[in-house]
Amino acid sequence: MKNNILYILFLLFSLPIFVSAQTGSYSDLKSKFKDAEYDYSQEDYYLALSKYAYVYRFDSLNANVNYCMGVCYMKTAFEKPKAKTYLEKAVKKVTKDYKDGTYDEKSARQDAFLFLGQAYRLNNDINKAVEAFSEYKKIISKDDKNNQGLVDKELLQCANAKKVFQGKPTVSVVRNNVSDLNSAFSDYNVVFNSDENVVVFINQQLEGKSNDDMRLMYSKKTDGKWSEPIDISEKVNTKGNMWPTWLAADGKYMLLAEDDDSKTAILESKLNITPEDTIWTSAKKLNGNINKGKVTHAVISPDGKFIYFTSDRKESLGGLDIFRSEKAASGEWGEAVNLGPKINTPYNEETPFLLDDNTLFFSSEGHSSIGGYDVFKAKLDNGIWSDPINLGYMFNTTDDNIFFQPIIDGNSGFTYSTGDDATGERDIYKINIFPFKEDVVQNITQEKSNESQVVSTDEKKNEPTDLKKDEGKEQKQQEQIQKNLQKNNKGADKNNSQPLTTNCKFIIQIAASIKEENPYIFTKLKGVKQNKSKKALYIYTFGEYQTYTAAFNDLHNAQDRGFKDAYIISYAKFKNQNFEGENESGNVKSIDEIIKEIGPVYFAVQFATINKQVENTVFKNISDVKSRLSKYKLYEYYTGKFNSYSEAKKQQNKVRSIGYADAFVIEYPK
Repeated sequence: MKNNILYILFLLFSLPIFVSAQTGSYSDLKSKFKDAEYDYSQEDYYLALSKYAYVYRFDSLNANVNYCMGVCYMKTAFEKPKAKTYLEKAVKKVTKDYKDGTYDEKSARQDAFLFLGQAYRLNNDINKAVEAFSEYKKIISKDDKNNQGLVDKELLQCANAKKVFQGKPTVSVVRNNVSDLNSAFSDYNVVFNSDENVVVFINQQLEGKSNDDMRLMYSKKTDGKWSEPIDISEKVNTKGNMWPTWLAADGKYMLLAEDDDSKTAILESKLNITPEDTIWTSAKKLNGNINKGKVTHAVISPDGKFIYFTSDRKESLGGLDIFRSEKAASGEWGEAVNLGPKINTPYNEETPFLLDDNTLFFSSEGHSSIGGYDVFKAKLDNGIWSDPINLGYMFNTTDDNIFFQPIIDGNSGFTYSTGDDATGERDIYKINIFPFKEDVVQNITQEKSNESQVVSTDEKKNEPTDLKKDEGKEQKQQEQIQKNLQKNNKGADKNNSQPLTTNCKFIIQIAASIKEENPYIFTKLKGVKQNKSKKALYIYTFGEYQTYTAAFNDLHNAQDRGFKDAYIISYAKFKNQNFEGENESGNVKSIDEIIKEIGPVYFAVQFATINKQVENTVFKNISDVKSRLSKYKLYEYYTGKFNSYSEAKKQQNKVRSIGYADAFVIEYPK
């Protein structure tokens, strides 16, 4: 009997401990939230997201949890669009008395409206962005000059974006991934010499973090091919906190920026080439005329007489400004001079680059920016700077556009960004910029009409029709076109065996390839079609539109989902170029049809590659371990079977967090 009583008492006292450890219990969620807060404080956003997401699973209506999820997504490089859903929930309950770092706080911070506005802006939903920013402006104190100024900047950028989106693009942009330099991690802040055969850049395992451990990589091009990039961090003597900002024309001298516990500096390093080795000298700081206050970027003019750099000091007009210093006879840099209000604004200016001695490219949050930083160009003539020119929508987006190094005539250059063809979180891209051209729309009737034909903008004798100028006139034109179409469709012209459909004048081309692409790439957009052309190209298109204006409005949708090179083309011209006799029959498939044919694709996480087979138990803390023998006779070990890339990505972060730093996502072996 005594033993039974003791056993019952043991169960009673054990129960609270058991309950507190239960999945989804208060103490469990509180612990996970605390862990996520720590990861967030370390700027390890993906790891924090995995833990916030666990809490969200059991407490999805909690405004604070939604706020934390939304802000985390806003801190990532390529998953920012996901923030909107969570922030929309967060703003339903905000408080000015927000308590940081505790799961007991059930309301969101007031700046949830600010982040929501930015999320809307990034999704090109400018009207909703204005609503969110305006709400934030109302609830913060009028004495809060910093946040009032911040929201005023956001509202100004929204006004600029509205103007841009009501018109047509001024430029077309082609982005080419420099795959020989890019790795599975982040590669960015790339600087080339004048011949584009020497490069220095940063390689970093970011994965949503903004920490140190930046490796300086160096490569040379021989016979048109880049050598394997080598790590020169140790030679330059960086602690993992330096990044290159400029490379001399001969590729033997560079400038770097350093951030050491919030103390910044501009440094220099020289290249010594010996028969035994290629040695970059230990980085040495420039003088106090340059390294005063916060400095983040510097370049030297082609003639070597001036250094341009960004700094936040008392002479600044606001935030980071661009300054210039002249080289003295002694070889030292002289007193810095602010470039003045033509270039600098009350907001931040960053990453100046010089095309020649008098042509400056730079990024700015001011001027006519449509969101974050935009890239601008300005000319120096007789000591006076011209008004900066925005490089234009299609090049600049509603996200940050920064670190653009122009080459040749300024219509090409190098930058870093993310995209569907990125191999890492950030990749190096070469960009080519062209004047925007609107495809010619052929008259589709055989009878005379009063409608003006839309022509390409590069035809000097004709101006393009402004489809937004007169909505009433456009409507009448469309009604007349419909009548003509109906008439023509009753008896198509002999030379046109496949008449145009009544509801399609324009389409958006998003990609073209000599081989059939993985259809899952295109699932971000609904209604994508694969067109097999008469030239054996696979061309991927999206949407069907009666008017150019409607197509242009949807163009943003394609570009925001990673198809940066998407452009509008007339349906008639597209058919004529790609199909024999304009007959599409049998040459067009929807992406949904293709996916049904090939069946589902799964993903896994590969975390080890070794030259001999070992027991799966060697890999501690990893369950469901599988292996395969590669064509190189190496054993590759992987785990998981996921329905989507994003699910596999989360598992990758977990595997990396327990010590397998090189884990990466693969297609599940068949």
